[in-house]
Amino acid sequence: MECDCDIRSVGHVFGSFALRLLGMHRIRTATQKLKIIFQRPDVKAECPVNCPCDEPKSWRSKDISLINLEQVEIEGLEGEDHEFDFLKVVFRCAPMLKRMAVRMSDAVRISNGQCSKIYDI
Repeated sequence: MECDCDIRSVGHVFGSFALRLLGMHRIRTATQKLKIIFQRPDVKAECPVNCPCDEPKSWRSKDISLINLEQVEIEGLEGEDHEFDFLKVVFRCAPMLKRMAVRMSDAVRISNGQCSKIYDI
């Protein structure tokens, strides 16, 4: 099964929500390919104080069994900490992962070190 997600986060953390979806039994056990495309607005926004998008805070250490996930494709990554946290969770939870393709957003310059953070994962 292929799971395509178009995410328009508008400054919000998406990892907790994405892991909730991936944690659903039918999705978790059947997904072989995950594709996430970030739709970024022209105006950068920040989460309001106490925004529930990052709840529960423990999502970064959550373990879900993505035993059939073999391919991950992410487009539009901007290099924010919560995006790297999501990548780390996927690497940790998908033992059969064969391929991960990450395309940075056009707004990211190679010199800001975001690409090297991906390689360090």
